[in-house]
Amino acid sequence: MKLSKENIQFIDTYLENSEIHFADIRMEMVDHIASALEAELELSNELSFYDAFKAYMVCNKARLLQDNEGFLRNTYNNLLKLIWINMLTINSLLVFLGVIISARLFINNFGFETIETAIFSVPLLFFIVLGIVYLVVLRVFNYDRFSGVERIGLVYVFLFQVVNALHLLTKYQAESESGQWIAAGVFAISCTLIYAFVKTAVSIMRNYEKEYKKLV
Repeated sequence: MKLSKENIQFIDTYLENSEIHFADIRMEMVDHIASALEAELELSNELSFYDAFKAYMVCNKARLLQDNEGFLRNTYNNLLKLIWINMLTINSLLVFLGVIISARLFINNFGFETIETAIFSVPLLFFIVLGIVYLVVLRVFNYDRFSGVERIGLVYVFLFQVVNALHLLTKYQAESESGQWIAAGVFAISCTLIYAFVKTAVSIMRNYEKEYKKLV
């Protein structure tokens, strides 16, 4: 017996009221619970959805909420895979090549200091802007929170530290040809990561909408 749209929304609301705040985590849990309830209702035509749901939650709520960490890990692993896939696309390669060539021209015309400043300021500015946009979307448009999107921030901070470490290597080779190419490459990597993060965040939200509609 397939659950109705109202049944699915009931489960989703129940989980949200149980402090499962991330929409993508709730969707996985809703799918898990709905499958179990559908199997239970198939076995008994006299059992109502609400009775089946109540019985299921009495037996499984504590375990399900404990398993929230497992759902978070699964979401995190999927996030890393998605970022990696987006980094390996043709578009990401074109972004990298376009930025590294442009950065090298900037160094030739405006000096090494220009790209040195950009290596630090552009990723930091993007992180601030992304955070503000995400907060506006949540507060103004009352949009759902996404574990995947928020965890992108943690991944981004870590990778920014890696990029910053590479930037320190270039500071002592500013006059050499190889040092300038390294600086251009580091900046290109930063911009490509920005592109991949934005693409990943958008795809997470779109995938949620698509999968949720499929679920109901």
